[in-house]
Amino acid sequence: MSRQPEQTNVPTEEEVIDLLDVSTCQLKTGEIAEHFGVKGGSKAFDQLRSLLQLLTEQGVIACQQKRRGSPRYYWSIKTLIRQAKQTQQEQQEQQTQVPLPVPVPVPAPAPHPQPLAERAKYRELADEVYRLRRAFDESEFMTKLLQAQHNEAAKQLQALKALYLKGTGL
Repeated sequence: MSRQPEQTNVPTEEEVIDLLDVSTCQLKTGEIAEHFGVKGGSKAFDQLRSLLQLLTEQGVIACQQKRRGSPRYYWSIKTLIRQAKQTQQEQQEQQTQVPLPVPVPVPAPAPHPQPLAERAKYRELADEVYRLRRAFDESEFMTKLLQAQHNEAAKQLQALKALYLKGTGL
């Protein structure tokens, strides 16, 4: 009896990228393998893991692993950018919906201490101003992150174009 060689149905880079682009959440390696019909522990599974690692190193997809030995989660850079834009839009909508606090004139120092109710009111106003400043800082961070990712994608595109022109001899 001769043993039949294992069939390998390793997906291509484009198929993996398309799957991650369509996915709305992060996917584990096993979930990706299951989608393409690759069994765990097979050569095809090892090849799929190598492909995912290569795509991560190239910056085409993103990977997150909480600690050594824990599962790796993969997602598309396009999905990450889309989620960042949605978060930024939600924060902007929240900023437009929340009325800005009206400056309250500070009363002249009184000879007696302020009642507790007045101190609580001023504390609430200070907390509201702090919350609005944090929301503004986070939206600025997301904008800078998106700009950096756009610049990185443009660099990768130029490198690919150079390789293509070099390969075609133009």
